[in-house]
Amino acid sequence: MHRAVRALGATTITLVLAASAWAAHPAAATASPAEPDETNTTQPDTAASSILDKITDATRTGATSPEELADAVALPQDGAGSLATDADGRLSVIVTFSSRPTDADLAALEAIGAVNRVHRLSPTVDVSVDTQDLDALTAVPGVTSVVPAIRPITGREMAGGASRGLGTAAPVGTARGVPMAPDGASCRNLPVEADGPHRADLAREVYRVDGTGITIGIISDSYARFTDVTTPEEDIAAGLLPGHGNPCGYTTPVRVLDDSQPGTDEGRAMAQLVHGIAPGAEIVFATGYAGRDATADAILDLADAGADIIVDDLGFADEPYYQQSVISLAITQVRDQGVAYYSSAGNSGLPGAEGTQSEDKPISSWQTLAYRGTACPEWADPGDDVEAYDCLDFDPGPDADPTLTFGMFESDPPVLLMSWAEPQYGVTTDFALVAYTTDAEPTAVSQPSNLDPALPVQASGFTEDAEMADYQMVLFRDLTGIPEDEITSPAVWITFFTGIQNLAWLEYDESDGTDLVGHVTYGHSGHGEAVGVAAAPWDSAGSPEAFTSPGPSFLRFAPVDPASGEPSEEYDGFVRVATPSIAGVDDTQTSFFPIDTTDGAHRFSGTSAAAPHVAAIHALAAQYAPEASADEITAAILDSAAGMTNPYPAYLDDADVFGAGLADAYGALAILPTPTVTGLIAEALSATSIAVSWDPVSTASGYLVELRAGDDLIDTANLADDETALTYTELDPETTYTVSVSVLDGDGDAGTAVTTSVRTPIPPQPTPLPAPPSPDALTPDAAGGITASPTALPAGGGTVTITGLPPLSWVAGYLYSTPVSLGWAWTGSAGTATFTIPASVPGGAHRLVILAADGTVLGWTGLSVAADAAVPASVAQNRGTLSATGPTESPAVLLPAAAVIVLAGAALASVAGKRRRRAEPLRSAKPDQYR
Repeated sequence: MHRAVRALGATTITLVLAASAWAAHPAAATASPAEPDETNTTQPDTAASSILDKITDATRTGATSPEELADAVALPQDGAGSLATDADGRLSVIVTFSSRPTDADLAALEAIGAVNRVHRLSPTVDVSVDTQDLDALTAVPGVTSVVPAIRPITGREMAGGASRGLGTAAPVGTARGVPMAPDGASCRNLPVEADGPHRADLAREVYRVDGTGITIGIISDSYARFTDVTTPEEDIAAGLLPGHGNPCGYTTPVRVLDDSQPGTDEGRAMAQLVHGIAPGAEIVFATGYAGRDATADAILDLADAGADIIVDDLGFADEPYYQQSVISLAITQVRDQGVAYYSSAGNSGLPGAEGTQSEDKPISSWQTLAYRGTACPEWADPGDDVEAYDCLDFDPGPDADPTLTFGMFESDPPVLLMSWAEPQYGVTTDFALVAYTTDAEPTAVSQPSNLDPALPVQASGFTEDAEMADYQMVLFRDLTGIPEDEITSPAVWITFFTGIQNLAWLEYDESDGTDLVGHVTYGHSGHGEAVGVAAAPWDSAGSPEAFTSPGPSFLRFAPVDPASGEPSEEYDGFVRVATPSIAGVDDTQTSFFPIDTTDGAHRFSGTSAAAPHVAAIHALAAQYAPEASADEITAAILDSAAGMTNPYPAYLDDADVFGAGLADAYGALAILPTPTVTGLIAEALSATSIAVSWDPVSTASGYLVELRAGDDLIDTANLADDETALTYTELDPETTYTVSVSVLDGDGDAGTAVTTSVRTPIPPQPTPLPAPPSPDALTPDAAGGITASPTALPAGGGTVTITGLPPLSWVAGYLYSTPVSLGWAWTGSAGTATFTIPASVPGGAHRLVILAADGTVLGWTGLSVAADAAVPASVAQNRGTLSATGPTESPAVLLPAAAVIVLAGAALASVAGKRRRRAEPLRSAKPDQYR
């Protein structure tokens, strides 16, 4: 053993736990025992040394090939859980420094191996090295650890098991349908089978969306490394990927940031599924297959490349169960930037096999929220270096049982995985998880390895194929040299990293108190930052796939801080994280993935297929509601999800199996706010006309436009989707108008209006001035209803305001007897005009006459000006500039009834009675529609 010196739907649970039991209990062997392999004389090492130590020891004894190294650590030779190697067979390792590596540090590494990447969030470097040079790496100054990289598991792996018939692709034909032959009705050569259950086709049609303007980042194994069946170029020509030559017109090719790792191009298959639902979205790919830190880098790189949404399908053995890892840290960072993140929940869900005690029970994991120590079986040996130890008591009742018996179907060597509740960089407890046969003399069949000395994670791989038999696991706790008051009893979680589909039954197969069974979602997909996606078959989406991983998960510590290398704080209690969050469909067709086919159809099963479908739905929603945040769109997808049937109602809550339910694209868009127009402009073209325009909204089915003057609605217009401008004429000058434009959704309902205001100007002064009327025309009948204020001015003139005039008009003024022009004045909305009386006007009685622009007399009124005291009246009269003719009293005095006389009726009507008329709207081209 080694000795190590934002969450969605999260709730905190504080537990009061009983003291550990220490009573001995004999081993239980209740089923058909597995026979020991008599051909294998070398028994597994039950001591849980580090995986690096095992590799180093194997190298010293002559192991050099990847296969020999895999055997030495009891891990698969390829695929999930295998040691990562480069094209030259060199081992990929993660080198950790005490602080950010310098150029000198990198040069020292380059002298030993190939530096592949310096990671962004932690002081780690990805290095490829020959195994005989591992000691040299660990000796580089500043290096704190060297850890072999382990290949992740994809969300398609373990999506069923041939021996049990769980989650395998059903025969193509009546049950699943056959590939759609091109018939001219579609520009694709395969149907989008996810459209129906997700109602994505309806969402595209009604809400006029296809993902245009949205970028989706994909993280998986590879994109264009496996081309035996089809190439990316052939997929483009078939309409299954965007790029030059796409027959549907989507010509922006997939951007590949990093495709440096070997794989089966699961990332390309995910891209095909994204393109099916959101064909207008741009797609960017980056591999995460190099390891945990590489995936964290890929997340940040995709966000830097403009991704609005990121989806991955990778699960890592070296992600702790009880703490958010560096991957979750990267997800948190990009979510803070407004990026949505989706992840496959995993395919480790499993009902017990028919005919066993665990039939139809979810048995894919076992955990206890506090370790219970008990005496170990007499036949169990933790290794020569362990002097004091105990074993985990698996029995939740008053008795003690140091073994957990389980049945297996025949399979390749499975790998057990365990994690315990201690923080990264703060591991103090040494465990060893070992599987044994159940015969009279149990034999160890698995070999535990600590994946990273800083992590509370251990893998225990079978050293031979599993038989169709019963086995039992024992969990040792090393107590050597530890004072009794320093012994810790952390929570423990156990599952299968590989081979879970061949588990038949479990001895303790139901949750009991603080022992929980079946909660297998873990890592970044189950830690609350990502939206974990469960899977349901596309043609019967009312129930989840049997293999989809159920939750919840539990956190005990704050997120890891890789930059400091210090343990994170412990929470007051366990934080229960609701996961998965939503379900998407799987088992839909691609052009090449997986390689195996039924009747020629490549059907992509697993949560790896479900997650990109839901991410593409998010893209449709993001295009439709550009003002909504990523979290608001995610909430709409969850709130609108369709109901599903829980296959484990007696054991798990609905939300633990499929989250909110099956994602419904049409339902999500229906509850999002209708988009609003942008670029709304209203400008005055003249004193009586305005022009209005706005930017087209691609998702609009039309527009509602309203024109108001104050509280008065002047005009309402319903425009088509390609009409984004119009002109109003015959308006009032010097008036403020408010224009509001609302987008009409697919149902014709108006969304939130965007408004702007514009004020028409005063029209130019007419020219020329109308001729002054004859004094004879200034009869009492022509006086009209105008009034002057004031009616008397001091010597030297001043200003006079005339009221009772037609509003919004130019009027001319004359002062009589001898007509003197007072020029033009604008009456404004109040119908008032102000004129200036010159200082040269002599004292005496005068008449102020107001004319319309066409010369019509609008009215006249009397005005007196005081005589200049310094000038004798006789002299002033002799100046004769303005002589008083006609009556000296105001017409209002002479003829009180004149106020009701209607003057110049035709002129007034022509000025005030303007008609409102909307001009023909301008048209813009319709956006391309998805077909």
